[in-house]
Amino acid sequence: MFKNILRKREKGFTLIEMVIVLAIIVVILTFLVPKISAYINQSRGTKATHIAKQIQSVVVQNWIEGKDNMAEKLQEFIDPTAEASIVSSSSDQVSVTFKCDSDNYIVNVQKDSGVLDVQKQ
Repeated sequence: MFKNILRKREKGFTLIEMVIVLAIIVVILTFLVPKISAYINQSRGTKATHIAKQIQSVVVQNWIEGKDNMAEKLQEFIDPTAEASIVSSSSDQVSVTFKCDSDNYIVNVQKDSGVLDVQKQ
């Protein structure tokens, strides 16, 4: 008789065991979710910086070569998903907008110093 009772209890988990396991998972997730979202935001910033430096390279190279095909070079050398386009261009400064993930950025490159200024719109 006792053997039958013990066999029935061994077949599954009790409700308390399930609740304890669920509570442990929730506690672990409360620590992981903020870390994961911070890593995602950091990677987006890194990707935007990388695209901005690509734009800077194209602009400076175009100034050095003295050519007027910056829009073509942007489309050729910049990641197509960035959708880079020239906003304004003068003899000493170029402003380019681009898209990174779901955010829009504007890059200003100054000719004299080569300074790169990236701003999120």
